[in-house]
Amino acid sequence: MCWIPIGLKKLVNTSGTTQIYHLAAMLLATGEQFPKQTWDVKGLLNVLEVARQEKVSKVFWFGSIAVFGPDSPREFCPQHTVTEPVTVYGISKCAEEYWCRYYFEHYGLDLRSLRYPGSICPEKLLLKTCNIKPIALTFYSNLSYRLTTR
Repeated sequence: MCWIPIGLKKLVNTSGTTQIYHLAAMLLATGEQFPKQTWDVKGLLNVLEVARQEKVSKVFWFGSIAVFGPDSPREFCPQHTVTEPVTVYGISKCAEEYWCRYYFEHYGLDLRSLRYPGSICPEKLLLKTCNIKPIALTFYSNLSYRLTTR
């Protein structure tokens, strides 16, 4: 069992929360400077556990294309493919995906995620000029996944 901050559990318990949007994450560049803090996935585990205990209907969280490595397909990347992250941020996001899958398979928790690219490219400020395609991943209760690219 995961230790859950009292405030989080109380907030979900008393507010009638039906969905949780977990948007917190460390930026990739910062993560490389502070790998131990980046690896810490307790925030997500706290959210998953309180959602399980309080029977929250859905949890949304941000994934990242950082889970993919140099041998992953570049376009129309399938759900089940090579994930060889090369950064500590990608490693932590990969671990988070496995934690979400575990909570889905063992507790039936409905989890939804988008694997976003970085919102700002190192050389350019506009995402569309970076030639990166966001990948959407949706978890369903019947263990099927829907994959879309844009």
